[in-house]
Amino acid sequence: MLEWSELWQAATALGSVGALALSVYAVLSARNRQDVAELIDSKNRHETRLARIETEVAHLPGAQTVHELQLSMTEMKGQLAVIVERVAPIKAIAERLQENLLEHGR
Repeated sequence: MLEWSELWQAATALGSVGALALSVYAVLSARNRQDVAELIDSKNRHETRLARIETEVAHLPGAQTVHELQLSMTEMKGQLAVIVERVAPIKAIAERLQENLLEHGR
């Protein structure tokens, strides 16, 4: 038969093993809580950034609008070329007048 002292030693050993197991569990669960908290914080930061990007993208012009702008700019380049061509004689007149004024000292 087992004596009380042997039972007491076995109970003490089991208690020590149980305390060790609880300590390991506490450390691991604390680390997991910290990891989960960091993940939640990271997720919240990413959601904020994504919302900001979505807001910016919503204000950008679409492909059709960009195409229309390109066509308008091409048309404006053509019109500007016509204006430059029509202003060239006026420029020549102004240059001749300036030379004339410089030659005659006025």
